[in-house]
Amino acid sequence: MKTPRFHPKRPLGRAAAAALLLGIASCDSGSGDRSATDAAAVEGDDWVTVDLSEIYPIPQFIGTPEPTDVANLETTPLEPTYELRLPPGAADNVALGKPVSSSDPYPIIGELDLVTDSDTHASGDTAVELGPDLQWVQIDLGQPHEIHVIHMWHHHLSPRVYLDVIVQISDQEEFENEDGTTADHVVTVWNADSDGSSGLGLQAGTDPAYVQTNHGRLVRANGVAGRYVRLYSNGNSGDPLNHYTEVMVYGKPVAGE
Repeated sequence: MKTPRFHPKRPLGRAAAAALLLGIASCDSGSGDRSATDAAAVEGDDWVTVDLSEIYPIPQFIGTPEPTDVANLETTPLEPTYELRLPPGAADNVALGKPVSSSDPYPIIGELDLVTDSDTHASGDTAVELGPDLQWVQIDLGQPHEIHVIHMWHHHLSPRVYLDVIVQISDQEEFENEDGTTADHVVTVWNADSDGSSGLGLQAGTDPAYVQTNHGRLVRANGVAGRYVRLYSNGNSGDPLNHYTEVMVYGKPVAGE
């Protein structure tokens, strides 16, 4: 599959972004039973290879930043992923243009719809800035989907590490119990809260904290079914605020829904 050329100073159009950005990555840990979805991660003969070599925005800083005093920080940055293997039918960014809600309904800067507008660039008008401490954004996919990949970008204008990054999927709009802990119906597919400071009642997270770059972070969901995707963060290494530039979700509608 040949991808159209990406202009480094112009955002991708919605149709181009949906066709181009097909994600995959690593995940570990979480709340919820992942055993029923493990089979979805097994590659079949009908999976396709997708070339991602030209889809990333231009980097905003060069080189490796100085070490940051953050627990469980990734010591060696991941190499960018340029080729992906994905199951048939799961190639669309099903989050494109979908409604976004948040724990901070009145962002300090930007609007929540920036989270799903396909623009991954790091300029000042592409990210939404939420208040301090633990905050979340939540995407409503409109109907249940078999989710294979979540590709997320926090603000990457300068090197920083976002804290307690957690990604969850649910078939219900509410993710938390009355006491603020994670509900049983929620599946956690990324958990970098290694000390439980988020207060969500999860097991200690084993996924790493990492320096934000123009490549974002790719999270494998292995076919978990759900309608809602929620992403938490708890400030960053530079200040207590939370920023989201883009979240893309790749999957396909659940059959019969």
